[in-house]
Amino acid sequence: MDREIKSGDEYLDKLYKLLPAETTAAYLAIRTLISPETTVNDGFLLFFAIVILVLSPILYVRVLHIKQRDQVAFLTFSYVVWAANIDVMRINSLKDAHFAGNRLAQFILDPIFIKGFLVIWVILLVPMVLKKPETP
Repeated sequence: MDREIKSGDEYLDKLYKLLPAETTAAYLAIRTLISPETTVNDGFLLFFAIVILVLSPILYVRVLHIKQRDQVAFLTFSYVVWAANIDVMRINSLKDAHFAGNRLAQFILDPIFIKGFLVIWVILLVPMVLKKPETP
């Protein structure tokens, strides 16, 4: 299936094209290599999460041939939202260990905020899906 949103696409097809399946799958594959019982390898997980984030726009444009910049940006940020929700408990432990004095970081890294932000982000899918694609 082509990942570029086109005017003739059905609602569910457009919705599918706004979910960051490739990058989230890559993150999950790397995460399976990291033991959930320890935080010793969290640095590796963070490194690979950032590498995936940097490579995401390249993947979307050059491999998946997505030309709409707003779709590329939406997919790239969606990866961050989904990855944060996958590792919300790991992020919560980092919050307490490294950001104890920073109230803004404490708020943003709180599991309730992270999960709530995912809900809001998914709601934002609707306007993105209903938006008319640009004509080349």
